[in-house]
Amino acid sequence: MSSLRFALVIGFAVALFPAVMLPPGQGRAQMESRCDNCHTMHNSQANQPMGPGPYEVLLRMDCIACHTGTNTGQPGATPFVFEAGAGEPMYPEGTAGTTGNTLAGGNFYWVAQGMDHAGHNVEGIALLGSSSPPGVGPDNPLEGVSQIRCAGTYGCHGNLGEEVPIRAMRHTHHYNDKSVWKNGLTAAGSYRFLLGVQGFGAADYEYRPTSSSHNKYWGKDRSDEMDPADNPEDNDGGTISAHCARCHENFHHGPNSLAPTAGQVPGGGTGINPGTGVWVRHPVDYDMTKANRGMLLSSEYINYNYPNEIGGDPEYSVIAPLAVSGEHNRNTTVQSAIFAVDDDAIIMCLTCHRAHGTPYASALRWNYRGWPAAGFDGCSICHSTKD
Repeated sequence: MSSLRFALVIGFAVALFPAVMLPPGQGRAQMESRCDNCHTMHNSQANQPMGPGPYEVLLRMDCIACHTGTNTGQPGATPFVFEAGAGEPMYPEGTAGTTGNTLAGGNFYWVAQGMDHAGHNVEGIALLGSSSPPGVGPDNPLEGVSQIRCAGTYGCHGNLGEEVPIRAMRHTHHYNDKSVWKNGLTAAGSYRFLLGVQGFGAADYEYRPTSSSHNKYWGKDRSDEMDPADNPEDNDGGTISAHCARCHENFHHGPNSLAPTAGQVPGGGTGINPGTGVWVRHPVDYDMTKANRGMLLSSEYINYNYPNEIGGDPEYSVIAPLAVSGEHNRNTTVQSAIFAVDDDAIIMCLTCHRAHGTPYASALRWNYRGWPAAGFDGCSICHSTKD
């Protein structure tokens, strides 16, 4: 190909792909694979179409097709969230899936098989759910919409102000710097492209995670049960649980949804006082460290993940993971133990659930309904005296 023809082709490609040009202040693109793994120029090979596309911005596949496959743990591999043709994913019950081949979010396989409550009923994967989202509040973004999508206004990922999923993901994959703390101020700068959510994601998306290699979730030690904890510009806001609360609002915040009494807590400081009031919702964005202050000998949480310890502190459990808060935790250092520093034992939605799906009811991480006969009781990792 002559230099003139090459220049013309490149110029044509640039005209077709304004969405992938470097926007001001974004720096260099962070792609880990060839352009043609995702895009096509003509969508043909040997005079035959290469697939059902192309889709917008000449994508070869949509979100679901691109992220369908079997995870192997290979570095830099595409994270697969849906197993469609190779049989049921490996999800060992005794380790709540952490030694199988699913990732942090689990897998949509089971909800696609008709297990309606085993995961999110995403458009293109599963049939429409039979009921409204549990814990739905007055600000439900799916009100009047048929089904949840992967991204956009009616989904979880990307720009929530854009209805079309592919358009909502503009400037995400190309500018995904996995080496930095995500501050939630842009879609690409948000944890797992969940706009507004802070955090630091494991490079392998938690393929067989360990206490020293896992996601670092962001939470908030709330002192007010009405606090939505959803604003990343509030420093402590932008929590993963607040993102879940876009649809499941009543499971996160609201009057009398935690404990009626807030204020002074054992050992000093402010927060939700664990020793008073009546709990009518399991707490989220709540720091278990507060329950331990002033009553270490009686709190069941002090024996989190017993008998596993690191340096005298409870070892972080990837079966029942916890979030962190506080400026001293806003970094890429992953904690291997909890109660080692303040604000490192915050309960979140993902402590008990997975975002995409599991083999179990309510997308729980473990087979609670099968316990005690055959299931695994992950609740006892935190509630150590109730096992």
